[in-house]
Amino acid sequence: KGLQNGRPLTTVVGSFQSSCNSLLRTTMSKMVGQEYQGSLFGLVTFLQNLASVIFVPLCNFVYGRTITIMPGLVFLVYAGIILVCAMLTGFVKFSLPEMSEDNLVQEEDDDHDLTKL
Repeated sequence: KGLQNGRPLTTVVGSFQSSCNSLLRTTMSKMVGQEYQGSLFGLVTFLQNLASVIFVPLCNFVYGRTITIMPGLVFLVYAGIILVCAMLTGFVKFSLPEMSEDNLVQEEDDDHDLTKL
């Protein structure tokens, strides 16, 4: 019965993960021109797959080595990895002036003007 009560909470927390991915992809797509959208999303997908290939065995290794010392240490390692990613994202967002929202690529309205049909 305890697991059934945690399912709605898991759904709520999981929805934040998918919204973060969407927000990051939207921001990145505004940083590059329309001709580079495919390359950007191809690179993002490649890095996501590479990360799963690297971090799943790494975390399994950490879990196997630390289960006798501290059973929850693998989750602290995960939290540390997420913290590093959040710091890098904050660095790109706030420290690089060329990546500010004022300097993002502006979409041309001519391509989307429906009156020219």
